[in-house]
Amino acid sequence: MFTTTTDERTDTDETMSHPLIEAWNLAEVLNRSESTNEDNKKILSELTAKMGPDEQRQWLIRRNLRDLSPEDLWEQDDTVFVEATRGGDILDSVITMMTNKVGLGSNNLQNVLEVRFTDESSIGSAVAREWADLVAQQVFCNPENLILSQPDSCPSHYIPNPVRKFTSPTWEKEFVALGRLLSLSLWHRITIDLPLHPAVWSLILGCDAITNTDDELTLKDNKKLEWLQNNPVDSIGVDLYFSDMIHQGPTDHNNEAYYHPDLHILSEGDVKRTVDGLIYEELVPGGQTLKITEGNKKVYLDILEKRMELSGVKRELAAVKRGFHAIFSEKVLQDAREYVTGAAMCHMVSGVDVLDIVDWEKNSVVTGFSGSASKVVEFFWAVLKTFSQDQLKKILQYTTGSRRVPHGGFACLVGYNGGRHKFTLSHGSHLTPDSYPTAHACICTLDLPPWKDLETTAKKLQDLTIFESFRFDEHAD
Repeated sequence: MFTTTTDERTDTDETMSHPLIEAWNLAEVLNRSESTNEDNKKILSELTAKMGPDEQRQWLIRRNLRDLSPEDLWEQDDTVFVEATRGGDILDSVITMMTNKVGLGSNNLQNVLEVRFTDESSIGSAVAREWADLVAQQVFCNPENLILSQPDSCPSHYIPNPVRKFTSPTWEKEFVALGRLLSLSLWHRITIDLPLHPAVWSLILGCDAITNTDDELTLKDNKKLEWLQNNPVDSIGVDLYFSDMIHQGPTDHNNEAYYHPDLHILSEGDVKRTVDGLIYEELVPGGQTLKITEGNKKVYLDILEKRMELSGVKRELAAVKRGFHAIFSEKVLQDAREYVTGAAMCHMVSGVDVLDIVDWEKNSVVTGFSGSASKVVEFFWAVLKTFSQDQLKKILQYTTGSRRVPHGGFACLVGYNGGRHKFTLSHGSHLTPDSYPTAHACICTLDLPPWKDLETTAKKLQDLTIFESFRFDEHAD
């Protein structure tokens, strides 16, 4: 059988007693005092340079705690409760929460988070992690929803999709919900598989301009436009116009999943047209009939470069930022802008995409095995070393609730209540050779059955990767 449980053991939260953070806080106080001098500034700068995304995340949470009043922390409702579902329309459930101001739409999002899946009894840190990742993947990263898109030049990251406001009457509420999910994940130390582009994070932080090279999303990132920049327009062989196709949907305008009739509701004064089921944006008035020539090509490229800097999704970004402010205030983000880049914010929330099996094994703990029983541990790692990244992520999610690990790798793996917890392989003395492993997801622990050989181990672990997800407290033969 396989089982996912939520045994919750209180861990020491190493993240809140980091000497680097303590030193940085002291230096910050000195730097802000009347006795500010160049030596204080130098110390603060040196400490900042030593802080990686994990330390920056810890600092940001602590900084936000200082900004919250006692009433914010203790005199509000104790728990943010989410009644979650694995099936059905998860986007609709998110909109319902936002409308009713419960769960993700709660007024007190910084309070204790409790998630329970329908018809499942378990609650705890791992349940919250799995729910957050489920919403990230099935709502915001789902290409059918058109909420986020992946730039051709950077397919591993997401940016707001400008077409969403023409396909959904609740688009603004959806982007506010996205900001709330990001702030909730950062606050509760949940790593979600939703890597926003660093340029988007820079603008969420409130940067007027993107100055860090790691955060840029520019013309140089788009090979097609770079080619046009360096070659004559007439060498293309087809006419180009001052318009940009932002979505190619079905030609049936009655399909509400892809077409919203209120296309006259425009953003930023832009003009939108539909031609044969396509949604275009005119980059200038009359742009659909204005041909691009060698003489006006630079104007066209300048416009598109600004669009790549996300000026074309200002309203979407404003909504995301408004949602992010549900926990992290503008005052806190103003301080963060001095020390944190968009790339670092991406690492804080979305962690590491590629799972390093060597790092995984190195930062794991084995407990309860003795003698020949420990052979199954060797089988386990031998099988995982043959798995694809997708298979590895499913094993990780089964054991911890998350598909990604925090920045810093498995040494920074998060367990109960955001505390660090090593990935643990435990002797499943209660299991049989025919059993599936039992996962204690809140404490990142996997009980291994006494499998007799490598083939059995491979078969059982491969079975775990076939299914999309497992219910908590579920049993199966």
